[in-house]
Amino acid sequence: MNNGYTVAVTLGRNVGNVPMALYRWSDFQQKIRAVLSGNGTVIQEPARMSGAQMGEWDGVREDACTFIALLPTVERVGNVRTGLKFLCGLYKQQAIGYLVCDGTDNLVTP
Repeated sequence: MNNGYTVAVTLGRNVGNVPMALYRWSDFQQKIRAVLSGNGTVIQEPARMSGAQMGEWDGVREDACTFIALLPTVERVGNVRTGLKFLCGLYKQQAIGYLVCDGTDNLVTP
């Protein structure tokens, strides 16, 4: 029985080797949140400060952030992927990190 999907989305701030303006970085994050919350429940959001998470793309360090959401159906997973693809182009990103796990109730036990 499938209990939905867990999705992790990771963004980087840079456009090429240059960080996008802070207002644009904030707007990018808000649009990602809107795509996720429009299709499920956001259970983790990034810290609201520059430098809280760092990433690296093509050998260049940059501010980054990660969202985690629970999505109820495979159709919603597809909706999120479509939204991310659109935002990737809009914000001139080479890629957005996107990880989907089938199910939400996996346990690790001793």
